[in-house]
Amino acid sequence: MNVTLYKFTKRINSTKQPPQSDGHSFSCQLKDETSFINPILKFSPDHLTSGVFSPDVYNYAYIQYWNRFYFITDWKYINGAWEAYLSVDVLASFRSEIGATSAYIIRSNSQFNGNIIDSFYPSTSVCSITKQQISSDIYHTTIPGGCFVVGVINNSSSSNKMGAIIYYALNATQMVSLLNYLFSSNIYNNSSISEIGEGLYKSLFDPFQYIASCMWFPFPVSALGNTTETINVGYWSTGVTGTIVTYVTKEIGFKTNSPIARHPQITRGDYLDHAPYTRLTAFYPPFGEIPIDTTFMQYGANNYLYGKIFCDMVTGVADCTITITNGYDTDTTADPYKYMTMRTAQIGVPIQISQVMSDYISTLSNGVGAVSSLFSGNISGIFNNIISGVESAMPKVSSLGANGSLVEIIEAPYLIVEHMQIVDENRTEFGRPLCNTRTISTLSGYIQCGEKDHAFSGTKAENEEINRNLKEGFFYE
Repeated sequence: MNVTLYKFTKRINSTKQPPQSDGHSFSCQLKDETSFINPILKFSPDHLTSGVFSPDVYNYAYIQYWNRFYFITDWKYINGAWEAYLSVDVLASFRSEIGATSAYIIRSNSQFNGNIIDSFYPSTSVCSITKQQISSDIYHTTIPGGCFVVGVINNSSSSNKMGAIIYYALNATQMVSLLNYLFSSNIYNNSSISEIGEGLYKSLFDPFQYIASCMWFPFPVSALGNTTETINVGYWSTGVTGTIVTYVTKEIGFKTNSPIARHPQITRGDYLDHAPYTRLTAFYPPFGEIPIDTTFMQYGANNYLYGKIFCDMVTGVADCTITITNGYDTDTTADPYKYMTMRTAQIGVPIQISQVMSDYISTLSNGVGAVSSLFSGNISGIFNNIISGVESAMPKVSSLGANGSLVEIIEAPYLIVEHMQIVDENRTEFGRPLCNTRTISTLSGYIQCGEKDHAFSGTKAENEEINRNLKEGFFYE
């Protein structure tokens, strides 16, 4: 029989076949008691010239009669003749049938799906961190940057009145003017009451009891309404103009100033923009530290951290909804079904307002008590009442509320992006995930199939060997 011998370099798990022009044809004999899968070929002594069968000359064979390629596993020199020990190369022999096979491809070098998480390569301890600013209108570093919302009880006929209370938005200058009026003598002078003194009048009539609330917000006055009127506090017209709060709920949009930073190894696959390789944390005072679910990251897109804040201008409480979206800006309503987290916080800062008063009525009654004790001989009572009278004559402070904190809204919000690095890959040898059905001939290089029950025209042993290679990974070349 004839055999073609080659000096050929290839992987054991490859379908690669040697060029026909590189082969040398020889006649040989099939040794007795040999096998089809692992034949032994015996070459006659007259073929020994020039060391033609030296083991380092030929390592591969093709037997046309059987249409099989073989690896030469060993050469033996027995009784003056060379014997070649062969092992069938099933991948090269059945290359055409393998290429026509439709299989579920787990990993491939030439085609892959970058959205599939590839856990084949472990991460390193190296972590790159990026800080990105978030554009938002809810933070300021100074009081004049915001406005005061004051709830006042008066006789305003505005349709925006909530029961007996109407809310006015004032800038810092207007707020100072309002307080100056309430602390001044104008209240007494404008009362048309002259029968009692100013001190007694102020003790009897406290204008601050008509102020239901006072809260500072990090928004301009213009954001809350555009209708103005003179503010009345109870029965007094202050002469100060305030803006009626028309928009009781304030809506604010925000987003990162630039697309969320992508993983520095993103060419390895978009899955690296997702956990556990990417961690996103929004620091958004006063809503705190908010972990962001990377599930919402869109593959291959410019992703922005996007959100809406809905603030109650009466209580100062705000709800914040956050998501990741592609292409939305602060003037566009994002897809509500993509909201992934919601937080509640206090944006409004309660402001304490006070008025200094002298309680002359209490002083007068205590004085009467002192005189009474004097006539009854109650000397200790006299001094007790004198002390009480002095205390009651001291100025008293009428207060409303307590000051809140500005700390939570003086720092601009930002996003921290953490990227965990992964080790270098060898796509040529291990491919990348594909997880889809393909005809093998449409691919090239490394391929790993999911199943091992494909049918071929070889023997049972050959078919099992082919399926084992397809399952464990092979090279279609």
